[in-house]
Amino acid sequence: MSILSASQVQVRPNRSSIARISENTSPDCFPTINELLQDNHDNMNIFFRPIGGHNHTVHAVLTIYAMGGKGEDLKRAFRDNDHQQTQIPPTDPAIVVEMKDTDVFMKHMRDQVHYTNYLKFFEQEIEENGWKEVLQQYLFTSTPVAKAMFVQLFEGLYHPLIHVGFGIEFDQPAIVAEGLAQAASHAWGNIGDYFTRCDEIAQAEGALTTPLQELYQQVRANDKIRMSVQLQQGPNRIRDGLMPNAMEELAKIGAQFRVGKNDLDWEHGLIESASCAALNAAAAQRKGKAAKLDFFSMHAVTSSIFLSLLARQPWIHNEHKAKLIEWKGRLDIAWYASSGSPPLELQFVTSYQPTLSKDMDWQALYAATVEAHDDGHVAKLVRALYSAESEARGFEERVGQENTMNLPVRGDLWFRVAQMSFDSTTDVPLDEKWLMGTGFDPMWNRIKDAP
Repeated sequence: MSILSASQVQVRPNRSSIARISENTSPDCFPTINELLQDNHDNMNIFFRPIGGHNHTVHAVLTIYAMGGKGEDLKRAFRDNDHQQTQIPPTDPAIVVEMKDTDVFMKHMRDQVHYTNYLKFFEQEIEENGWKEVLQQYLFTSTPVAKAMFVQLFEGLYHPLIHVGFGIEFDQPAIVAEGLAQAASHAWGNIGDYFTRCDEIAQAEGALTTPLQELYQQVRANDKIRMSVQLQQGPNRIRDGLMPNAMEELAKIGAQFRVGKNDLDWEHGLIESASCAALNAAAAQRKGKAAKLDFFSMHAVTSSIFLSLLARQPWIHNEHKAKLIEWKGRLDIAWYASSGSPPLELQFVTSYQPTLSKDMDWQALYAATVEAHDDGHVAKLVRALYSAESEARGFEERVGQENTMNLPVRGDLWFRVAQMSFDSTTDVPLDEKWLMGTGFDPMWNRIKDAP
C-alpha cells in the first residue's frame, strides 16, 4: 500500500532529487510546490491540443525545485506554463470500472479524450497495490496491456517516460498515475512496429552490434531515410514520413544498438545514448549562423536522466532495463532522422564561445536557469546534462577512458552544451528558442548571423 494517496501530491523534505548541486532548500518550497502541483493534478489536462501538446507544469516546477529554486521561482515556473494549462475533462465512472477488462483498456488506448478515465483508473490501481507494483504490472510483464503500454511510454517525444520518471524521483503516486494515464491515452505516433522490427533483426543469428555514434552516421548516409521526411510534415515526420517510407531501412540500423543484460553493459549503454543525444542536439549547427539547438533532439537528452533513474531501480529486472536503453537509443536515431539527418560536427561544440553564461560554473548556471522565463525545457536540459556529466565521469573512472571511446560528448563538453542551450534561449520568445528540424535549410533562414 502506498504511503500517500494516489490522488494527493505531497513532495517532502526528506526526498532528495537527482543532480542537485546545493542541498539548501527554501522553507517556502514545500507548501508552494504541493499547492501548485495539486492544482495541476486536480484541474489541468495533461494535453492542451487534440493531438499531443503536452502540459509541462509538473516537469517545470519539479525541475526548478530540484535545481534549488525558491517559492517565487516555483510560482514563476507554474505561470510560465499557463498557455498549456487547460481544464481537465470529466471522468466517466462507468468506463473507469470497465477498464479492469483488458479488452476495454486496450480499446480506449491512444485516445486523449480518455486521459481522465485512465488517470482515475491508475489512481485506484495504485491505491490498492502501490505504484511500484502497478508499474511492474502495466509496463514490465508480458501481458498484451504491458506490451502496448511499454511502447506508449516512448510516445510523444518521450513525455510519458519523463512524467513517470518525475513520479519515481519524488516518490509521488499521483504523478506516476498521471504519467501512466498519459502513456495510455497518448495519440499514436507509429513507433511500435519499428521497435518490433528492430528486436526481430537484433535477435537474428549473426546480428551486428555497432556504436551508437556510427548509427547516426549510417542514418545520414541512407538516401531513402533522408528523403522519407519532409519539412511540411511538421512534428509528425516520424509518423507520416519516416515510418511509412523507410521503416525497414531505419530498423536495420537501429537494431545494431544492442545492450547486454549485466550492470556494466547497461551503464555503458545509458551513458553512450546520453552522449550521442547531446551531440545530436548541439552539433547540428550552420556555419555563419548563431547557435541553435534542435527541439526534438533536445528531448532525447532531457529524457536520459529518467532512463538512468529507471535503469537504477532494483525492482526492475535487468532484461527490461536493457530493453529500455535499447529502445531509447533506437528512437533517438529516429528523431535524428525526422529532423533531416543533419551533419553532426563536434567542432561546433568544442569551439563554442559562451555569451550570457561566460564565466559561469555549474552552480551559477543552475542559479541563472532557475530565474529564467521558460516552460521548463531549458531547465530540464541543463539538469540532464549535469547528471550525465556526473555519471559519465564516474563510469570513466571505473572502467578507464580507453573503454569509453564511443562517447562523443565527454568531459567539459557536457557543460559547453548546457551553456549553448542557456545562451541561445534566454530572453528569447518561446516559439523562437529552438529549431524544429536542424537538417532543413528553411529553418535556418530566420536565425541571425553569428557575430
